[in-house]
Amino acid sequence: MRSVLIVEDNDDLRLIYTRVFRKANFDVRLACDGIEGIAALVKHLPDVVIMDVNMPRMTGLEVLAHIRREATMRMVKVIMVSSNAVAMGTPEGELADLFLQKPISVHELITMTRRLLGDTGNLEAPSDPPAQPIATTNASA
Repeated sequence: MRSVLIVEDNDDLRLIYTRVFRKANFDVRLACDGIEGIAALVKHLPDVVIMDVNMPRMTGLEVLAHIRREATMRMVKVIMVSSNAVAMGTPEGELADLFLQKPISVHELITMTRRLLGDTGNLEAPSDPPAQPIATTNASA
């Protein structure tokens, strides 16, 4: 079973991502900010990290730079998800394996994750929930 670490400060998005990735047969681990994300990575290296950019205490870009500096974490695939288009073009943002801009459909997120991991079998996302863009009321992205 593939594993994913979701690092997202928005409670609603963490819940949505968790449900979708579990339905897609991923082992899901969670962190609500960058500090918790690094602690979770030290305990268990996932196959992929899905991470927001703008978070309290430590941004996703700071976590990404840390991942790429650490020899034991360097090989982990990282997908950054943010409404912050400017972050995509920064030197730190370019360290990501994939950078997806919000709003993003859960279908696209699962499909892109599977492609990044080289899972060539069923690239389709689970049929439930519907593949609609995720919108939140949280000001951080």
